[in-house]
Amino acid sequence: MVGLAGRRVENAGYLEQEGFWVADQLADQATLLFIFMPILRHEIYSFADTHNAHRIYAQPKRPNHVPRIPNELYNERCGGERVGFRPDYSLLDSLIAITTGYDTDAYLSEATIVWFSQIYQELAIPQPKGADFIVDHRPVIPNYYRVVLARARQHQGDLAAIPRLEIAPKPLRDTRLG
Repeated sequence: MVGLAGRRVENAGYLEQEGFWVADQLADQATLLFIFMPILRHEIYSFADTHNAHRIYAQPKRPNHVPRIPNELYNERCGGERVGFRPDYSLLDSLIAITTGYDTDAYLSEATIVWFSQIYQELAIPQPKGADFIVDHRPVIPNYYRVVLARARQHQGDLAAIPRLEIAPKPLRDTRLG
């Protein structure tokens, strides 16, 4: 595969190839989620902020297009001109009602997050970055990932260990969302 997406797929295979990912092992899943979810969120928000800070120029044959910087479209009234569209408040209210109670941060149980956070503090691990896993365009497995995964596997293997590492349950899908 070529490009960034292809490189990400290759890196995922690299973790498995090197013995740092076994798909059906709860310790591997929890470690991957704890380390990579904050990295992914940071990268996605950073991309969106960067993308929305660039000017979108006038588009020929698109009469409804507003050529401006997306981040500024809803914050300013350019010369009194109304830009953007008013939201459909009844639709927004129904979506809020449907999704109330969803915890977008609930990918691991609270006890599992606390356990990993304690390991991070104990080992003085800095906030992970995506660049920790790709150096000179090659996949790398940082030492902290190796140590945290080993500790998680050991903890999960100890049947008397508390807390049990757990993935948070997925929210039930509401049929009104389509």
